[in-house]
Amino acid sequence: MVDCGNGAAPFFLNGRPRPILTERMERGSTVASTRKGYFCCLLAGVAWGFAGSCGQFLFERCGWDVDFLIPARILSAGLLLLLAASFLEDRHALLQVFRDKRDLIDLLIFGIVGIGLCQYSYYTTIRASNATTATVLCYLGPVLIILWVALRARQLPGGREVVAVAAAVLGTFLLATHGDPTSLTLSREALIWGIISAFATALYSVQPKRLTAKCGTLTCTGWGMIAAGIFLCLLRRPWQHVTGIFDAAALAAFGTVVLIGSVLCFGLYFTGLAIVGPTKASVLSATEPLVSTLLSVFWLHVVFLPMDYLGFALIVSTIFLLALPGKTRSAPETEQAGVAQPQPRS
Repeated sequence: MVDCGNGAAPFFLNGRPRPILTERMERGSTVASTRKGYFCCLLAGVAWGFAGSCGQFLFERCGWDVDFLIPARILSAGLLLLLAASFLEDRHALLQVFRDKRDLIDLLIFGIVGIGLCQYSYYTTIRASNATTATVLCYLGPVLIILWVALRARQLPGGREVVAVAAAVLGTFLLATHGDPTSLTLSREALIWGIISAFATALYSVQPKRLTAKCGTLTCTGWGMIAAGIFLCLLRRPWQHVTGIFDAAALAAFGTVVLIGSVLCFGLYFTGLAIVGPTKASVLSATEPLVSTLLSVFWLHVVFLPMDYLGFALIVSTIFLLALPGKTRSAPETEQAGVAQPQPRS
């Protein structure tokens, strides 16, 4: 027993911390871990917003073609994620996904239809409009999951989910028309590709859950990116679309899109997700549209009108609505489907 020398209860008893000290140490460790989780999710949202703006910079200032940028980005990020998986996950399981026919089919769907379509449509929306609009339209994904779950369960969504769907529809309407149904202020190309990106986001938020649980998140995402990159190379032939400026600024922006927008964001988000859970992670990472808006306005000099900001706010508010505590009629299924957890854009 160690005497404190001041009449207080000793901190150690028989060489071990007393229970009260152990409890305080555990509480302090939990608080520190939670703060780390918050910080990781917030920083992931900031990094995604920055990477999207760098993509817009490459299109507008450097003249890059989306048919070159996306295959190059996905293949580079896929190789880096597989390298990370060999250190952070079971390296002997890197080829496990190819040993089962069902796993391979799921991987191809996840990679080509999920990651590939999501990436291509997201950056095409950026090219046709701006990074903020593309980012906000992606936030329609969780609302689409709600509608899919309700259709599958053959029951109406709960009250809070109905409000979220209504907010998303109204926000999209304001973005596209500024409140005037006779005119389209957002280009048709941007609107169509933006909605496609939301569908792709919804798909790859739900589809790979069994596969990632079996083979590992980094491994599945890395191979999914490789599959998507090869498919896009065969489909779009990026070597025929090498246009624009390739100076230091352009290469730095491309490096940001690959390293920060894919590898770093992915690691930060899933580190935070493991600590704070999907609901808080989805809310905290909603810093992405805020950062994207600030960069679009102050760096890329995009002009937004009040109706644009109102549309942004309505769509992003759906994440906060779906993250509120309380049960809805389809809550268990929507939670299982990942409604409150928009996945990283990889």
